[in-house]
Formats: sequence, structure tokens, C-alpha cells
Amino acid sequence: EVSGRSFDELSSQGLKTLVNVAHALAHHTVAIDRALPLPGLLILDGVSANSGREGLEGDRVVDMYRLFQAVGSDYGDNLQLIVVDNDLPGEVAGDLADYVALTLAQDSRLIRPPTSVT
Repeated sequence: EVSGRSFDELSSQGLKTLVNVAHALAHHTVAIDRALPLPGLLILDGVSANSGREGLEGDRVVDMYRLFQAVGSDYGDNLQLIVVDNDLPGEVAGDLADYVALTLAQDSRLIRPPTSVT
């Protein structure tokens, strides 16, 4: 439950994503704090995909990225946190620049077609 509402009753897909992210982070940080066996790897994909960029939804995404930074700072020796997203909020892009491992453009390809040999 979130503020008395079940998960299915949450107002938006963006809010559901935030709840899922918080739930996953809670599992990992509590496991580390209590020395419980849980692999120290969390991969989150498309965390802002269902959220708006304006108003409360945009603020929530910025707060989520600040939380990623705090968790990385506090648990970085025990948790590898990988976040994949198409739209890093400008409000935190500068603060997180040292954490960005790879930036791809729309035309970037990790697997390239073979070039023809002439």
C-alpha cells in the first residue's frame, strides 16, 4: 500500500515505477544492512519512461536520481547499481556526470552490421 492505496490503484504508471524502484532498493539495502544473502547487483531499466517531465512527476524523477546517488555513495562497496534510461534529468545531469559509464545516441549501435569488403 502507498498512502492507503493498493499498487493497482496508484494514479499513474510513473508512480508505479517509482514504487517498484523503491521496493527493489529497499530489498537490497536491507539485505546489506542485515548481512542477508542477496546478490549485490541491481539493474534498473527505463526508470523515467512512464513519468512526465513537468511538475510533480518531473520532481519525483529528479528525487529518484538523487536517491540513486545517495544509495551508490552509501552502499557502493556492496551494491552495483546500474540504471539505464533514455532521459537523464538536466537538474541532476551535472551531479551524476562522474557516474555515467556510457551515453548512446539514437543512431549508436552496440552491434554493428558487417561492413562490405571491396
